[in-house]
Amino acid sequence: MMEHYETLKNGTVAATDSFSPINSAGPILASFVNVKDKMRLLDLGTGNGIIPLWLADRGKKPDITAIDIQKNALDLLKISIKRNALENISVLEADLKTFTSPKKFDVVCCNPPFFDSSSAIPSDIPSRSISRFSLYASVFDVTAAAARNLKDGGSFCCCFEPCGMQRLFKAMEQACFSPRRLLFCRHRDDLEPWLVLIDARFRRGEELHILPDLITESGGEKTKEYREILWHGVSL
Repeated sequence: MMEHYETLKNGTVAATDSFSPINSAGPILASFVNVKDKMRLLDLGTGNGIIPLWLADRGKKPDITAIDIQKNALDLLKISIKRNALENISVLEADLKTFTSPKKFDVVCCNPPFFDSSSAIPSDIPSRSISRFSLYASVFDVTAAAARNLKDGGSFCCCFEPCGMQRLFKAMEQACFSPRRLLFCRHRDDLEPWLVLIDARFRRGEELHILPDLITESGGEKTKEYREILWHGVSL
């Protein structure tokens, strides 16, 4: 599949294709991650790397390791890294269920498959099934991978479907995570949330802060906050 390019807000170019598009959850999660320059960040299931690229576009320069099991998606990220001359992003083809870094990370993030594999609908595009359904990694696998690679007190940020929060919290508890920040996203202020973002701390109990909801639409137009998060969407 021939790649094409999307330009992010500040000019960073992201390589995509029809198998590995940019969806809205990735940029929203990237905007939620608290990371500083020189910190070590691990992006589990990075796909075409929208989270590392979004952070780079906003001038943030943590030491990023981006892993995925899908070689085609990683090839797109490598194209983006070369095109934007990014030196702080390392790319590894790896299975998150077994990946263990010799050095611990300050932050781990993941936009995991939302849906249980039992509800998977066969697709002629394997990457879509991998990204949407827990065919190769469950939410329990994701939280275990985060715990295995984080420093004590480190931050694990992920997004999930609100109706699956009970499953996510159970997985976090098993992996010794305590939720610290929680953010709901709603398309309009009169609709139920369609996405929840959670920042949890590894082996450290802290107060849970419920942040103001992110509303993505008002009066038939994208809100200012949502437009600030999104990419320009200019195809090159």
